[in-house]
Amino acid sequence: MKIFVVLQHRYVCEYFNWLDPEMTDRATIIINGLLRKLDRMESEKRLQDEFNRRRKLNGYTVACWLCLVVIVLLFGFIVYK
Repeated sequence: MKIFVVLQHRYVCEYFNWLDPEMTDRATIIINGLLRKLDRMESEKRLQDEFNRRRKLNGYTVACWLCLVVIVLLFGFIVYK
């Protein structure tokens, strides 16, 4: 339940502020558990993204080497024909 409070300060316009009651122990435990789970999932996603990035980079490296070998072989056949 939120409590509506009007704060008054000298030489300042009135403004409104919400004061929330303190959370229960059970709510704190649940929220902390959810935050830990979220952190774990985010770290797993970062690891998976890094793995996928490295895998893609390795694929590009192999493709470049294969292209280089094909070019060298074709050049060798053309020159020594």
